Amino acid sequence: MFFDEFAVSERPSLFYGWAERNTRPQVKSNERARNKLNGLLCVDAHSGEEYFALSPQAKTEDISEYFAGLCLDSVELGYTQLCLILDNNPTHKGKMRSQLAIHLEQMGLTQSIQVEFLYCRPTLPS
Repeated sequence: MFFDEFAVSERPSLFYGWAERNTRPQVKSNERARNKLNGLLCVDAHSGEEYFALSPQAKTEDISEYFAGLCLDSVELGYTQLCLILDNNPTHKGKMRSQLAIHLEQMGLTQSIQVEFLYCRPTLPS
């Protein structure tokens, strides 16, 4: 399965204003008050099925809980192995994997499913 996360906000993150020539405009930013929602999406490469969730945050803890839910659903469908292909974001590595292991242990799934992580190579600027 391929995984990626994204964010949607109700307003753009860039603020525009005008000013006289050779002066800098003072534009107040309301970045902290904007409403933002994060989407977590896995797509099965064979069937095209999606596993989608919305979350107010997309921190390591949130992503590991999302993967734990995906593992539970996969076990219920009869799968014993799950291969997740992720981008090379550092938050997808050690801490997230160890938190997922804790979630799987708490859910009693440690022996039921084997999760393999594959990371896309980092892209280099051209």
